[in-house]
Amino acid sequence: MDGEVVQPNDQCLNAFRMNHLCRRSTQMWSVASEDESLYKIALDGLEKLFIGVSEEHDKLFRTPNTIDASMEAQKSQEDATTSCQIPILDPNISITVGR
Repeated sequence: MDGEVVQPNDQCLNAFRMNHLCRRSTQMWSVASEDESLYKIALDGLEKLFIGVSEEHDKLFRTPNTIDASMEAQKSQEDATTSCQIPILDPNISITVGR
């Protein structure tokens, strides 16, 4: 490369961001899994964070006309797949039942 600075492409930047997010979330879940109250705080926070990120994503990457169509498509897809999915159970309940 002879001292030439190469700018990373979008794909590399996305991979770096994902790697960082995964590492930080793993650290958080490791701490949160140690206590029931921490677990509930983490789940509540994750839900709020996901809603905020999803709303901001929609503002950045979708036009107003496609938002409604996308939401309708997502809703119908969720309805179709919900009945086919095995529920992910709370680990405390699963342990109690003996699973």
